[in-house]
Amino acid sequence: MNKVGKTTENRVKNARSIISSVDTHLKRIIVALVATTGYKAEDWTWWITLQRDTLEEKTDALYEASIALAHERAGDSELRTQRDTAGTRLGAILATSRASLALVNPELPKRYGLDGRTPRSGIELESLADSVSRSLEAADATYTVMGNEIHTANMAREIKELYLAYKDVSAAVARDQRQAEALLTLRDRALDEWAIAYKIAASTLENIFRMAGEPELAERIRPTVARSSGRETPDELESPPGDVTMTEDGGVLEHDLQDD
Repeated sequence: MNKVGKTTENRVKNARSIISSVDTHLKRIIVALVATTGYKAEDWTWWITLQRDTLEEKTDALYEASIALAHERAGDSELRTQRDTAGTRLGAILATSRASLALVNPELPKRYGLDGRTPRSGIELESLADSVSRSLEAADATYTVMGNEIHTANMAREIKELYLAYKDVSAAVARDQRQAEALLTLRDRALDEWAIAYKIAASTLENIFRMAGEPELAERIRPTVARSSGRETPDELESPPGDVTMTEDGGVLEHDLQDD
């Protein structure tokens, strides 16, 4: 599932709830500010819109970076499962080959590098499989045990096939991990920029709302540690005069939001 974390989801919801509050009450706020201050409506509109648009820009960036990271991590999990499965199959064929050769002669596994412990994963398993398949292929020998023929060339072909499959999926996991690390850096940068924008916008708008004689609205958008960290949900931040529901693309639906 390509889901962002709960705290990131709440951060986005909180920011979009503030944006919705500005969009809903802007005209009334401007009227009150013009009446109580010496500044013009266009001046207040510009200043409030700047806070709102900056917060929206940083919120969108945070959401997009978080979605990209979640998507990458979901794909990485699938690749890791494929790698582990391929590693198990490769280890099994090496063990089977060792046992078959030992039935011919207990010293044969050592001749082909199959003595000792078989690594469970990683570059050690790749190196062993590559080395053994090359030795078996170069020998091109045929052994008979209990009436059955064992061809080292056939063993080499089977081991090499599973070795290459394991090598390819392991390389894909490594590439995805590097990509995930890069996306994590971008997400963290987006989060840092969002946190600054949120604190500035929320604080500024809180003071403006109070100046306009709207203490209840101001309290709903007041920046707190719980809100900026995503521990507090938009339902706790802003319920009346309307509810806000987050959509799948990170937007909000406004329900019965009206100017008083």
